[in-house]
Amino acid sequence: RYHTLTPMLIIAGENDLVIPVEPLRKAAERFNANFMLARDMAHNLVLDTGHEKVASDMLIWLEKVISN
Repeated sequence: RYHTLTPMLIIAGENDLVIPVEPLRKAAERFNANFMLARDMAHNLVLDTGHEKVASDMLIWLEKVISN
């Protein structure tokens, strides 16, 4: 397990056929990163339908990180 002072967020698309969820979940554990599952999303999280929710969730995470 690695530790860094830099906050990290790993986001996985629930329906991603390119990079499955579990390797990303394991990467989050290995790097002590936060993990977020984007429900009903595929690989292209910034262009898929529903990308606004992913962006909103990222901003909420970032605001929490900045406030700590």
